Amino acid sequence: MKIKNLPFLDMLSYQSNTRRFSQKLDGIDCCDGILGTPFLKKYPFLFERGKKIISIKGNVAKSFIDIPITIKGKDVIFLDCQMAGGNQFNFRLDTGSEAPLILQPPAIKKHFVREKLSLKGYDGKGPAQLVFTKLSCGKSHQVAINALYVPIKSGALAHTFAHGNIGPYLLGQSYYIDFKNKLLKVDPRGLPKKAQKLNFPKFELLFKKQSNNQFKPSLLLQAHILMLKSCIEQSVQGNECFTKTCKILGMNLCPAYDQAQPAFINAVSFFSNKMDTPDCKLQDILSHFEHSPLQHSYCQWKLTTNFKYPKDTVEINELESALPTPVDNKVSTKVLANPIYITKTFYCYYIFQKLITYKSLPAKLFAFSINGVSLSSASQKSYYKWQKTNEGAACNEYVKDSLGQNTTMFDSLFQDKTYLIILNPLVALADGAHLFKKNLLKHYNHERLHCLYADDPAIKNKANKLWRDLNEDKKEQFKKAHPSYDFTDNNTLMKEYFSYTYESNLSGLF
Repeated sequence: MKIKNLPFLDMLSYQSNTRRFSQKLDGIDCCDGILGTPFLKKYPFLFERGKKIISIKGNVAKSFIDIPITIKGKDVIFLDCQMAGGNQFNFRLDTGSEAPLILQPPAIKKHFVREKLSLKGYDGKGPAQLVFTKLSCGKSHQVAINALYVPIKSGALAHTFAHGNIGPYLLGQSYYIDFKNKLLKVDPRGLPKKAQKLNFPKFELLFKKQSNNQFKPSLLLQAHILMLKSCIEQSVQGNECFTKTCKILGMNLCPAYDQAQPAFINAVSFFSNKMDTPDCKLQDILSHFEHSPLQHSYCQWKLTTNFKYPKDTVEINELESALPTPVDNKVSTKVLANPIYITKTFYCYYIFQKLITYKSLPAKLFAFSINGVSLSSASQKSYYKWQKTNEGAACNEYVKDSLGQNTTMFDSLFQDKTYLIILNPLVALADGAHLFKKNLLKHYNHERLHCLYADDPAIKNKANKLWRDLNEDKKEQFKKAHPSYDFTDNNTLMKEYFSYTYESNLSGLF
């Protein structure tokens, strides 16, 4: 085949239906065939959009701006671009696109586009127009461009290998593609002066990292759903998990339990019974758990915004039958059922005490991995000093990035006592509603044993001897059974072994 005097030897051709295009709908009455990438790769060319002329050229004027390109997969052209503020994007070039830019799932997820649109009043119906100011691709190439968010979950607009499909609008009136040297060149004289107008609702969004923290608490609610699912599966009567959870959370109206549905659907329905919108159905949430559990998603975030946890402490009567200990009059005991509050208040304290590491127990799982917390007023003072160090500041930043909220202090919970015990009733439900009281009492005993260990030297000596007398095999078994602890600290190791030994048999200690 030849075009003018340019030969194309051994170029493959494929049969296709070129009558999909029409003059009325597409502006072209196509055609005998469509020339693809192999044609472009053989000869560098200049395309002048206004004149509708393609010129095969060795080079163009020096005034043209260079934009480096990369070639991936089956000769797909990619451009690295950035917005003012430094956010990086990797766009796929689609010179046939009518839209200036269509965002794809990687960018939508990374920058929480759907969540931000929801806060701006977008209802999820039809495309939404986003303003990209000062988008740069290559040196000195800076344009204002409008992007489209299209609510499609599959197909050509839902690729996962690019941040978006960028059309010819970015390239102006004249552009030059040189595959051999991996360069795209644009004529600065023909670049757009302002963003192209699109006939869709228009929204201005912030594409900044610090604006995304508010979306993180959805991870905690996902963990709670899995915890409730576990309760239902382990219980004789699954509806008791609903009843006890509603009591703990202080909910006046408890969602209905459906005996005919699996545990998982009931657990999700407990939190989603008031949410039913075109863009977030029950099936969307279930699908997310199946493919990406404990990862952020828009529907999980929306679920979180519709569900409010109680503040601070809750009242329960399961501790009334607890066996008394000599340290009880020095202890302030609080029952907390808000996982957000638990995490932002106590996660960094656990890091400070070397009970856990960031790797062994991430912040997003903390509130549903701990049965309780015990603290002393003496350690509180040391902790506050640590908070002002670089290590403390790093932990605070980690919690904010994980949770979307700043850390808080707990001094008011002591109420002039020497020790503070925090109990987590939601975790106590995980083994089944019928074991709730037994588990909660066991967790209460465990934390009181921590206080006894700190308060009574004789108890501490007994605990240390208990560990020293243990053979090496059993020591290793204990460590492997509790992988979330940081057992590099011997004090933590002996205290935890002592507390686990007597938590279910407190009377055997005295």
